[in-house]
Amino acid sequence: MVNKQEETRFAPRLKLSAPLRCQVRGSHGFDNTVSENLSAQGIGFTNDKFIPPATPLMLEINLL
Repeated sequence: MVNKQEETRFAPRLKLSAPLRCQVRGSHGFDNTVSENLSAQGIGFTNDKFIPPATPLMLEINLL
């Protein structure tokens, strides 16, 4: 049996699947990916490269 953890985030997350470009601040290239969710406090997305927590990023989200 799997125990489902209770959501403890401050802001509710909304599912959002939108094209996303991310760049680690100070690097030269962008990575293309897709967002998973969005809240007032952040955005969830997956990437092929490891990005440590609290890494400054530049994000471009295409909502059109």
